[in-house]
Amino acid sequence: MREAWTLAGLAALAVLKLWPIVTPVSGSRLYLGGDFGLAVEPYFYHQLKHGILPLWDPTLGTGSPFLGSGTHHPMFLQAHLHLFYPLNVLILGLFERGQHIPHLVLQYHHLLHYAMAGAFTYLYARQLGLGRFAGSVSGIAFMFSGFLLAHVYHWTIVDTIVWLPAILACVVRADATGRPLWGALGGLAMGVAFLAGHPQIFYHVTLFAGALGLTLILRRAIWGERWGARAMVLLLVPLIAAGVSAVQLVPSWEMGVASHRAGLGYDWKTSGSLVPAYLAQALLPWGLLSVGGWRSTVSEHYLYPGVLPLVLAIHALGRRWDWRVGFHAAAGFAAVLLAFGDHYGLYRPAYDLLPGLALFRIPARFVGLAGFALAVLAGIGAEALATGPRPRRFARGVRRLALVAAAGVAPLVLILVWAQPQPNADDVQNVASQYLILVLLLAGSALVVAWPGRTRPIGLASLTLIVLAADLVFGSYPVTDTSRNPDVRPAREQEWVAAITRTPGPLRLSRADRIHPQTIYRYGWGVVDGESTFAPPAFLDLYALSREHPQLQDLLNVRYVLPPGSGRPGPPAKPAGPMRLWPGAVRRLDVPPGGGATRQVEIHSHLVHGLDVPQGQVVATVHVVTADGVVAAAPLRAGIETAEWALDRPGSRAAHGRPPIARSWTVAEGYPGHTYRVTVELPRGPRPAQVVLEGGAGPAVLVVERLAVDGAAAWPPAPEPERLRQVTVGLYENVRALPRAFLVRRARTVPAAQLLDQLRDLDPGEEVLITGPVPAGWAAAPRPGAGALPPVRVAAYAPERVALETEVAEPVVLVLSDTFDPRWRAWNNGQPVPSVRADHALRAVFLSPGRHHVEFRYRQPSVFVGVAVTVATLAILGAACVVAWRRGRRGPAA
Repeated sequence: MREAWTLAGLAALAVLKLWPIVTPVSGSRLYLGGDFGLAVEPYFYHQLKHGILPLWDPTLGTGSPFLGSGTHHPMFLQAHLHLFYPLNVLILGLFERGQHIPHLVLQYHHLLHYAMAGAFTYLYARQLGLGRFAGSVSGIAFMFSGFLLAHVYHWTIVDTIVWLPAILACVVRADATGRPLWGALGGLAMGVAFLAGHPQIFYHVTLFAGALGLTLILRRAIWGERWGARAMVLLLVPLIAAGVSAVQLVPSWEMGVASHRAGLGYDWKTSGSLVPAYLAQALLPWGLLSVGGWRSTVSEHYLYPGVLPLVLAIHALGRRWDWRVGFHAAAGFAAVLLAFGDHYGLYRPAYDLLPGLALFRIPARFVGLAGFALAVLAGIGAEALATGPRPRRFARGVRRLALVAAAGVAPLVLILVWAQPQPNADDVQNVASQYLILVLLLAGSALVVAWPGRTRPIGLASLTLIVLAADLVFGSYPVTDTSRNPDVRPAREQEWVAAITRTPGPLRLSRADRIHPQTIYRYGWGVVDGESTFAPPAFLDLYALSREHPQLQDLLNVRYVLPPGSGRPGPPAKPAGPMRLWPGAVRRLDVPPGGGATRQVEIHSHLVHGLDVPQGQVVATVHVVTADGVVAAAPLRAGIETAEWALDRPGSRAAHGRPPIARSWTVAEGYPGHTYRVTVELPRGPRPAQVVLEGGAGPAVLVVERLAVDGAAAWPPAPEPERLRQVTVGLYENVRALPRAFLVRRARTVPAAQLLDQLRDLDPGEEVLITGPVPAGWAAAPRPGAGALPPVRVAAYAPERVALETEVAEPVVLVLSDTFDPRWRAWNNGQPVPSVRADHALRAVFLSPGRHHVEFRYRQPSVFVGVAVTVATLAILGAACVVAWRRGRRGPAA
């Protein structure tokens, strides 16, 4: 019963600290922002209730595997890694109604985890042999440690690390008793920690638990005790953890190792290292919040442990050491060193030697382990204070430190007076406020360590808890307002949604962070941005190119744009530079009205990589198309109409001659480069409407600086009409966006190393780029003057199934602007057909003339393997429990 009262007291303190977000008085309630938002959960649990396990997320870019992958930024930074977390399934799934979970439910869910942090740490301290008073000190110190408070907006981080003390308690108990039950419970707790959804923090938890288990085994070996059986029991922890978490672990590993994030280098992985100067926060109750220039990094670098916990931990270190003090001191010190990242070069050996560490960034998050170790040491120090002799020298030192700090109040007042007219007066005032709090807390700590009574420790316990509460509950990192009520949709968002939903069919949005994620999932809109390092790497490549080449945004079916702020989206369009025509490529140019009646085409061009092209070889063909489809063709030949730009490079010999020069320039090496001019006479007839340039065979790339028909320039083109039409305030429609699925006549095979470079010059409505050969028997015969291809009808569009219908009179390529993934399989009229990677990141199917019903279906075997392993593990654990229970019942009868 006393244990229950202690745990209830810890929970009450959690309520007191987090009262602003859990108060039933809605008018004064604060709402947490940052990562703390419900986006995918309502959709996922709604699907589960209808017997559907989502496997594909169509809202992330051009689509992404659902489990173990996606994250939307900057809407809410949460990957889909916590959806099987039992407390999420139980609490969030229970309150899901109509694809909506009230935000307040998540805030109470968060409160529960802070209470769990205190309770589990208390139980771990008890397993270490500490009393209720010392265990309460440890529980409070960890529950309100700087790491947990600063990450109040990162709910998966909090949900994961709170399981650390539960795992450690089971490990210690398993070592003490040798019973497999405790190893199994530790494995269950570790598996749940992974399911809580933050792999990096879980990795830290695993390191700490592994270090503790290894310490316990080595301790037995050093003392000559039998350790083999204990090692086997402790081995149950990782084995059962892997089995329990397999439902999420298997797909997460599959996605993680293939993600863009996994391939980033050491410099990116060490971004977010703890700056050594930030250790000053150990004595600043509000930490970085006090200095304006540091506020942006507060959540990752805040490490205030509390003055009294720090004093008690130092007292524990100054006492006689045992394995508990030594282990937690070493673990805490190692965590701080790792948190420094690359500042002292100590992180590199760990990065190279520790398996899996290279997958994560922000080394500063190791301060979570340091805060936990210090909380345990504070409990050990409190136990020594309550049961041991009076620490006279230590108390004298703390008292003197408090007096020295108090002596600094007078000069502090002078500094405040001086700072009033200064521009950073607020920062100085904040630091001064913290200094005053520090003085008071040092005075309280001095009273605690100098407490005279040891025979009746109730007074010491009461004073200690009062100082702890004043420090960590009322004086440390505040829970502040960060957002409006996310359950209330702004009128502007409702207006945007009403406008977008009038567009039929699947579509995508750009910069859609101004629309709530629940709305995104409800309508299944894709969100095209490049902030997510969990998105498929090929999509991120394509997105990066689309920032400078708008035709690729058209390819990605970006139908609507919501720019930040109130201005128009994106920077002004850059003037068109030279056009590159790759071998075999096609570019279609509109001929502007006007010009004379000479019927001629003037072209200024040169070749790149064309020194070896022989004289007279056709490097491109110019097709001039009239309004009624009549086509006239003229070749561009090396050495006659165009030539290599670097004919005069010293030491080079071109295989062709020099045509008339249109423009020359001098390159850095000192020799001239040239662009060449040719005029092609056209037959008299109807007015030209288009010019189609078709690249020839060979290695040369044709660079066109100018192309004019009868004096009217087709390239560089005149400034195009605005591609973004304003629909309403803050919402623009891309009038040139291609449909989600469309047809093209050409498929061009390019080397994989050149694919991204050639995508810059792609006309996505004319051709598709692939890296492999076209299927056998498929041969397109496109005509420059051919009419438009028929549309593709979207018969069904679901996350794991897309059905398309079309009828064509010629061989074509059907392009679906969804992410290519080998787990997507294609069927045409019921027969399996190859699904080809198109334009680096998308899907395509080759079609012959006729009527077609094309289906894409997604299957991810790793998900079902993970589900099977988790179900089998839980079944084995359940059977073991039943067997143990029956044996327990038979025991007394015997």
